[in-house]
Amino acid sequence: MGTALSALGNSMSWLATTYLVYGQTSSVVATALVTLCSAAPSLLLAGRATFLLGRFGAGRVFVAAGALLAILGLIPTILSFTDHLTAASLLGWHLAIGVVVGLAGGAGGMVTRLLAAPGRVTEYNAQIARAKSAANIVGLAAGGVILTLVGPSWLFFLNMLTYLAPVVPVLSIIAIATPPAARVSARQAWAVRRQFVGLRALFLAIVTVSVVGSFSIAFAALAQLISPEAWAYSGLQISYVLGGVIVASVIPRVRYRTGWGNIVRAATVIAGVGLLVLAQVTRHIGVPALLFAVACILLLVIGTARSTRATILSAAVQENVPAHMQAAYLTLFRLPPLAIIPISQVLLGLLVDVTSLAVAFSACGVLSLLAVAIGGRLKVVSQINSMYEEHDAVPA
Repeated sequence: MGTALSALGNSMSWLATTYLVYGQTSSVVATALVTLCSAAPSLLLAGRATFLLGRFGAGRVFVAAGALLAILGLIPTILSFTDHLTAASLLGWHLAIGVVVGLAGGAGGMVTRLLAAPGRVTEYNAQIARAKSAANIVGLAAGGVILTLVGPSWLFFLNMLTYLAPVVPVLSIIAIATPPAARVSARQAWAVRRQFVGLRALFLAIVTVSVVGSFSIAFAALAQLISPEAWAYSGLQISYVLGGVIVASVIPRVRYRTGWGNIVRAATVIAGVGLLVLAQVTRHIGVPALLFAVACILLLVIGTARSTRATILSAAVQENVPAHMQAAYLTLFRLPPLAIIPISQVLLGLLVDVTSLAVAFSACGVLSLLAVAIGGRLKVVSQINSMYEEHDAVPA
């Protein structure tokens, strides 16, 4: 429930922020700066995050971060109610949010592992994905209506209230989430990759997911081809996150039928083909209603593939990292997406601003399919499969 409420508020806030930034700047690059401001602090604070997790434990860090985020949530709320909210102030707020999230590091992943039943982290992650996606759908739908009728002020207010929601369930396990007996540096944690070959495969897969997923920053521009009203942007976002609800049903059905690595490869192919089709749709369909309908269907497929990959890869790291290195390695695990997604979104935004949506979507689709070919030569699929077999996550 806490995760769902937090996702509800975050989706409303994200919808309002990106809609306002693109509306004020008419630039996808400027919209991508929202992600850059949110992610950059985590890259610079990884070492400090590892220290805090080792010193205070995941539970205490997670709770403290939630409280600080709630306080920071006052900033856009007040600015919006007083008509002082600008693109620059929103970027500054996301930078402050990024600092708090960066200091929390891998606390969220460690808490997830503590709450999940032994050997069931993948299924638990799928349940979380479903809860978050369902909440995102409600948040994006309600957010689109509220944004259209009364503006962004109440969206930021509701987001502020939901920051504390995930903290409540964690209060009961603070005593369990004790600091590890031995402190492990980020350098030592990175060396784990040499002991577990599969972790290197996971990092390559994470990079692929991060680069290809950057196309979502162009949704605001795509929505402008349909309607300047917030409902079009909201509808596209809903279609994309709806896949998370489907994943929770897909994961149990395929658990004993094939390896997780095979599923990751299939999802990557589906996402790549879907993006290539979406590129052609934006180029050749000029009827707004038809464009909206077809784009929503394609985004549903691509979003399901994205959520499937993310669920499996996150669980793989959480289950296979040695317990005494969780704090350092789970913090490092967050860094590739945090480094790659903002840069990819800025580059993709530049591509959209200079060329077109079709060119940008085609580029992401081609990269996705190239990643499958490269991953095949590097035996990424077999390595991910072997990781799960060794840890009894998927029967051989």
